[in-house]
Amino acid sequence: MYKTAHIFPAFVSDYTGKEVTSLAKYYNLFSEHLMVASKELKSNLTDFDVNVNNFTDNELKTQIIQYVFGCTISDILHENNIFPECISGYSMGIYAALYHAKSIDFETGLKLIKNAFLIIKSNIPAFKYGMASIGGLELKDIKCILINNSFNAEVINVNNSTSFVISGMRNDVENIVNIAKEEGALQAKVFNTSIPYHSTFLNEAANEFNIYINGLNIQQPKFKLVSSIDQRLVESKTEVLKELTDNINKRLN
Repeated sequence: MYKTAHIFPAFVSDYTGKEVTSLAKYYNLFSEHLMVASKELKSNLTDFDVNVNNFTDNELKTQIIQYVFGCTISDILHENNIFPECISGYSMGIYAALYHAKSIDFETGLKLIKNAFLIIKSNIPAFKYGMASIGGLELKDIKCILINNSFNAEVINVNNSTSFVISGMRNDVENIVNIAKEEGALQAKVFNTSIPYHSTFLNEAANEFNIYINGLNIQQPKFKLVSSIDQRLVESKTEVLKELTDNINKRLN
């Protein structure tokens, strides 16, 4: 049994307003990471502000900002000699988790996020896609909604027996959310994303991304890294490459 785990979250959909103030003592470090990220994206991120300019209308910038937060927290933990017995990254959190495990450096993480986004965008048809969370129904209930209505969407994350995430065509995702509410879901919300992450819609993108990442400087993790896909330990460079690829088009669990 692991005593201490550090878990890195996915991309940001909402802010509490406390994110930056919680880093007040280390804000210079956060700002330095933003400057490096700005150079990689060739777009200014240094004017980020949780309340005024938080980039939630820009998917790629939102992913980068979350990565910057995660890496800043990682730096603080390492500086204070607070080490985990295991690490995991939820969805987009895999990149900050790999940084925390010393498997990649900060710049490599930026390249991974940017190129995953660009590769995905270039490999999916120009349709409107979406994602949504549903809480309060069982998996069989959601599957019935999908099958009975021939919706082009998939369950792509199982949080527990009554909490799920779906990906698919935007109209279908929105309709699923509405039906789920009618059937008694306690929570159902469409995410602010245009990409059907973790779904078979991205199979071609995953193949291309796998080719790309084989040319990057990726090391064996220095801490135990737990897969959010199948809970195996990711202990070698080969396993890291597999986890990064599977994170594009495989269902989370």
